[in-house]
Amino acid sequence: MGALSYINTISDHTYPLLKLCKPDRTVISPLKEIYGLGLTIRLGAINEISFTIPTKIERQHILIDNPLIDLIKDRYYLKMTYNNQVEYFLFLDKNKQVGNDGNSISYTAYSCGIELADKNIRDYEETSKTLSEYVNFFLAETEWKLDYVDAAFNLKYRSFDVSSATVLQCLFDIAERFNALIVWDTKNRKVNLHQPNHIGMNRGVRLKEGILLDSLSVATKAEDMVTRLKAYGQDGLEFRALSPTGSNYLEDFSYFIYPFECDTNYNVIKQSDYMSNQLCIALTKYKRKLQSFQGQFDSLVAQKKAKQDDIQQEEQELSNLETQLKTYLNERDVINYTYQDQAPGRADWSNVISRINAKQNEINNKNSQIATLNIQLMNIEQQMSDLGLQLKMEHNFSPEEITELNKYIIVKEHHNDSITDEKDLLEEAKEIFKTLNEPPIHVNVGLEGYLSNLHETMSMKQIAIGDIIRVQNDELRVRLTLKIIEMQFDFNNDSVNLTIANGKDVVDENGKLKKVIYDISNTSTTVNMDKYKWNQGKDAMDGVTQILNSEFDTAKNILLGGYANSTTINERGLYSKDLQDDKTYLVINNALMAITPDGGNSIAVAISKRGVHAEVIAGRLLLGNKLHIEDELGIVTIYNGLQSVYDTNGKIKVHLGRYPHPDSPSQYKYGLRVYDGAIDIRSSSNAYRGTQLDGSGFRAFNNNGVRTFNVDATTGQVEIIGDLTIKSSPSSYRGVVITSSGITGYNASGGITFELNANSGRMTSQENFLIQTSTAYNYGVKIDNYGIRGYSTNGTRTFEIDTYGNAFFSGNISASTISGTTINGTTINGGSISGTTVSASSIYGGSISATTINGGTITGTTINGNIINGGTINGTKINSADININDDVRIGNRLYLNDTSGSGIYFNRFGSTGKIYSNGNYLTIYSDTLLISSMNSTSFNGVVDFTAAASIIGVARGHTSGIGIAYSSASNYLYVRINGTNVGYVKLT
Repeated sequence: MGALSYINTISDHTYPLLKLCKPDRTVISPLKEIYGLGLTIRLGAINEISFTIPTKIERQHILIDNPLIDLIKDRYYLKMTYNNQVEYFLFLDKNKQVGNDGNSISYTAYSCGIELADKNIRDYEETSKTLSEYVNFFLAETEWKLDYVDAAFNLKYRSFDVSSATVLQCLFDIAERFNALIVWDTKNRKVNLHQPNHIGMNRGVRLKEGILLDSLSVATKAEDMVTRLKAYGQDGLEFRALSPTGSNYLEDFSYFIYPFECDTNYNVIKQSDYMSNQLCIALTKYKRKLQSFQGQFDSLVAQKKAKQDDIQQEEQELSNLETQLKTYLNERDVINYTYQDQAPGRADWSNVISRINAKQNEINNKNSQIATLNIQLMNIEQQMSDLGLQLKMEHNFSPEEITELNKYIIVKEHHNDSITDEKDLLEEAKEIFKTLNEPPIHVNVGLEGYLSNLHETMSMKQIAIGDIIRVQNDELRVRLTLKIIEMQFDFNNDSVNLTIANGKDVVDENGKLKKVIYDISNTSTTVNMDKYKWNQGKDAMDGVTQILNSEFDTAKNILLGGYANSTTINERGLYSKDLQDDKTYLVINNALMAITPDGGNSIAVAISKRGVHAEVIAGRLLLGNKLHIEDELGIVTIYNGLQSVYDTNGKIKVHLGRYPHPDSPSQYKYGLRVYDGAIDIRSSSNAYRGTQLDGSGFRAFNNNGVRTFNVDATTGQVEIIGDLTIKSSPSSYRGVVITSSGITGYNASGGITFELNANSGRMTSQENFLIQTSTAYNYGVKIDNYGIRGYSTNGTRTFEIDTYGNAFFSGNISASTISGTTINGTTINGGSISGTTVSASSIYGGSISATTINGGTITGTTINGNIINGGTINGTKINSADININDDVRIGNRLYLNDTSGSGIYFNRFGSTGKIYSNGNYLTIYSDTLLISSMNSTSFNGVVDFTAAASIIGVARGHTSGIGIAYSSASNYLYVRINGTNVGYVKLT
């Protein structure tokens, strides 16, 4: 475990080795010639060691000053090695004595976890964190580290707040909140956190008369036992919803039932020492009934939780819908206010009414869904209620049994303000109840000669802090199995004293008040680490005045009548009792004044050098360099001229006064700063009146509840109902005026420089319009009385349209319709392009019409032009007087010519003429010479008429295939042949 925790009985060393160390743990000297060595080991607390040294020691029969006197200094360290374990202690206490046996000095050192008392935690508050997160924060500015943490603690969350306390006290307090046990590793300066039932074990150790047991004292306090434990968490949290009976308490009467036994038919085997057999049987039946219902109840609890989650989700969606509806309603109100009786005839009014109706339908549907879920939830709750009804006491016990049981109902309450979850509250209540449902037993056991007789008595065994041992004394009727919570070793007298208990350590009546006073003066400036829930003040002025006057008058009367007061002074200090209530008295001791209202169980008022601590502080003047005001909904602090308001999670919500500059934290400014909140200035108590400023933006409402001004922080959109004037001077007609009619600009003389009419859309200006991309001349767009001009980023003119209708573009032209006398551009794109001359590298249009069309690529559905010049011409229909093509023409389908006189295809128009044309039913091929050439054959269909031919030259030879002509000089015949065979002849003359 790190810290010294047990005595190993098989060790050969029964005396620890002690060495003196500097603060850096460098060994200076062994500690010898000491006496009165005592060691106290405490479960989960700080261990301590003490010893005494003589001022004179003998060396070679001569008394000399003990050198340890000068070596041992305050806050030096002691290294103890015992049974192969090392623990470091810090010297804090020293006491010098003079006696008959000589002078001596006694020292007390504490295990070095006490170092953490040197560090302070101030103004710390967290709502929900795990044990590891708290401890790591507490140790952050120390040499100590967190080592082991039981995994169960990191599944639990607790709240914690402290105004001022040492790190050590914070560790103890947070360990108590989580029901954890601290185990110190002083060698490595590490903190370990265990569950209490995981520390120690039952090794079978048994102590009885005649076997080591020298002395035994047993104290039992039946008044502190509990049979019914009520538990409360933060803000009165209960676990009632998790109980089948619907109660907020745990019950266990087993202490009073014991040793009752019965069989399954409830025949009594053994009787109880306290209760009647009838009551014991009724309790046994009731317990079995609870167990049989538990599974069904747990299922209903899970169903209820799931249904509540569904309802919460639906209600969140409903809230969003209602927020949207409010926005639409505001929009409708603005339209109604602006246009009054004309509003219903407007399209925007109809649109918003439609949206309102649709959104209202969504809300109605969502309400219907929520109502259905609530009915289902009510059914589940009814089933749970029915179960609870069956488990009511009056339905399971007779009136006589209830009366008898009442004698054994002992009620106590457990409060843990850090618990915010009902399941965690129930689990902690169960753990606490285990230590309270039987009378607390505090046992002190003395073992004489234990250290020197280990081998004979307990060979191969150990006794460890936290172990379970059995103590027996037949004469005293003592047979107890309890846990060791403290071990005190007296090495010089060879004895060990054990403190064992079955629950939390119990203090006596005198110790209660002493413990409370110690806690107040040493741990915190607050009386209790839990938050106090102050009652809300009503009629504050009158109430405070009554309190002040009443208390001051009472004090005056006591001073005047002090002779009747009961005041005593004894070794515990000065006591002054209240004449009307013996349990209320004042104590002055240890430079501290305390007033208790309940016989010392708690403190109502405490005054120390740290301040005044009380549940109620009343007075006429409150002064302080840092004020802290807290209730259940937040905290207000005033410090260094700054008032800060915190929410329940400890987050700052408001700064008033001197606060850090948001953009430069090292600088300060005076004013008001709101974090994720709002500034609401209302002109009346009615809704939607005045001005509101929050994270969503800024809004203003008139006396009729109409929103006249709105700035949306998310979108930056500004809405104004009314006029907006931006003036350059207080005089009228200076600057810019925005109204519902439009925007008007005035110069310094009051003259109108520009105007934009909202009704007609007309914009007029007395000067140029400049849209510049640079402060240099000729950049951007310029509009003046000469026209419109555009310039590139290098100042080059890219386009111009003058007041005469001329247009120039150095880049592409794209439009639905482009019309002009002369249209020039690199690329011209238009649905319809019309002009006398259209020239561009590329021309694209559905319809292209011009006297002359020039382009590298011309593409259009219809192209009309007297002259069309292009590298590539693409079009469904091309109309032109002349089409000049200087390169190849490829036609993918048919070529149609108009059926007019002279239509045709002409070749070598400017030289000798060749043409192909049609006139009615005839196709005429005209040329000086007509050559028909084929790679294979030439075929004619129909009639081939050579009547008008002056001569036929080059007719096919008769020996060739097909139709041919052959001449015979012998017969003077001209033969006609088909495929080389004569089929006819003509005799020539």
